[in-house]
Amino acid sequence: MLIEYGSGSSTKTRILLDHMERPVGYVPIDISPEQLQQVVNLGKVSIRFDCGESIWTEGSYKYNLHEFAALAEAAGWRVEQVWTDDRDLFSVQYLKTA
Repeated sequence: MLIEYGSGSSTKTRILLDHMERPVGYVPIDISPEQLQQVVNLGKVSIRFDCGESIWTEGSYKYNLHEFAALAEAAGWRVEQVWTDDRDLFSVQYLKTA
């Protein structure tokens, strides 16, 4: 299954499908400029989004396991369990309140 966000004119679609082993479906997803121009109301606050305006959706921060545990502890949490890749570059951590 190929789900292609920002498919636009779908010019890269054939390349992607040709490199997939037995694709079972294709779902192009593209957002029209009209949908990007809108106002969101949060209580008494109205926030206007203009077409082409960038929206920050994620922040990526790098900590080793000990640094993350110290940050969690300082915020009132404790690390209960940790799952990592073979080189400890990525982790999923289960926290409980301290």
